[in-house]
Amino acid sequence: MTNVYPFPRAGEEASADPLACIDARPSVRAFPNPARPEITYGLFTIARFLGVDRRGEAWKRDYVQALIDQEGFPAPLPLLVRGELSKDIHPRRSQWPALAVRAWFLAQSPCHAVARVEDAAMLDAAADAANRLDQAAEELFRGQP
Repeated sequence: MTNVYPFPRAGEEASADPLACIDARPSVRAFPNPARPEITYGLFTIARFLGVDRRGEAWKRDYVQALIDQEGFPAPLPLLVRGELSKDIHPRRSQWPALAVRAWFLAQSPCHAVARVEDAAMLDAAADAANRLDQAAEELFRGQP
């Protein structure tokens, strides 16, 4: 391993490369560890998921608050602010449960909507088949005591 410090260690000569002191390894946050998935998301991560990450902080807060009020988006976890619990969105501190956010996004996806329509159609077909079987059974046993 090369020396990543800006000064040479004892017994080493200084590097001629001025960038030798910079650690070129990716940061820990650059590659999330799949063994330890995130359990909460911040406002800026949610804004990136929504595709509005280039907007201002106040706009993002108002947009997510509107989603919470009107579209059933999960509320952030309560924060301790000045000694009291706050359920308001604090852009740099609020955290949302990751599973609740993922479930909300899944419910918004077209695939999920198609599955709900297909499930409803399947239930209707099953109810129709059950009704036809009941009618056939009534006709079959109508003349018998």
